[in-house]
Amino acid sequence: LNEGSEIRQQLDHLIEDNLQSVNDYTEDFRQKLTPFTDGLHEQMTVDIESLRQQIREQLEDLKEKLSPFAEGVHQRISRNIEEFHQRLTPYTEELGQQLKKNAEELRQRLTPFTEELQAKLEVSAEN
Repeated sequence: LNEGSEIRQQLDHLIEDNLQSVNDYTEDFRQKLTPFTDGLHEQMTVDIESLRQQIREQLEDLKEKLSPFAEGVHQRISRNIEEFHQRLTPYTEELGQQLKKNAEELRQRLTPFTEELQAKLEVSAEN
């Protein structure tokens, strides 16, 4: 029974020693790793900012390169709209004249009916 207790104590001591070794190793590893991770973080921050600046510059360059193209497209669209307007103007004028003519014809056709209706209303009003 005493022997089992002694083995247990030796195991406990061995486990404590191993745990302490693991803790010491972990702390040593953390101390060695911290400067590396700090440096890596700083380098990544610098790299990210550098990439952002490169992207900004590339976008600005692209904007400058596309600007003449966009201006040309804008001019073509404006020109096409103006041509379309010029082509439609005679048709809209003709349509306006036709509408006036049709309205006048309708008025002339309806005048006898309106006069007759007015006369009947006057006769009815007199009676």
